[in-house]
Amino acid sequence: MAKLSIKYGDIAIDYEGPEDFLKSEMGAIVSAVRDLSGVAAPPATTTAEKTQGGATFPVDSANASVSTIAQKLGVKNGTDLIASAALSLALGGTPSFKKKALRDRTREAKTFWKKSYGNNFDNYVSRLVTAGRLNHVGGDDYAIPDSEQKTLSSKLAHK
Repeated sequence: MAKLSIKYGDIAIDYEGPEDFLKSEMGAIVSAVRDLSGVAAPPATTTAEKTQGGATFPVDSANASVSTIAQKLGVKNGTDLIASAALSLALGGTPSFKKKALRDRTREAKTFWKKSYGNNFDNYVSRLVTAGRLNHVGGDDYAIPDSEQKTLSSKLAHK
């Protein structure tokens, strides 16, 4: 059994069936999508979908910066800003990351970043791990748990 999903702008083709059919018809399917793409142009801003842990999250590819995420989530403190940065890393295709990468990504949100956040960064990360909002994978590696990613992504979708 084979599955295929092709999306281009408003065009969506989903197939689930025998692999032999897919192998023999792949060229025709790609040609058909290419031909349709000349008729239906993709939207100016596309919405990508990231899949992690079996859940799909809509991501506006033009607005996935830490600042935008923090703004939409109404971030008011260091732990929430770090969680926003972790979500940004995960949605950007980095499921696990070093603490330094997390700190660097957090600092990208210049409007939200405060010097005190840098001084308390390790303490904030520890709080997030203790609360289950961030996983300590080992060594200096961290990841945002699926449950936290779903929670934050849901809040983003409703803003």
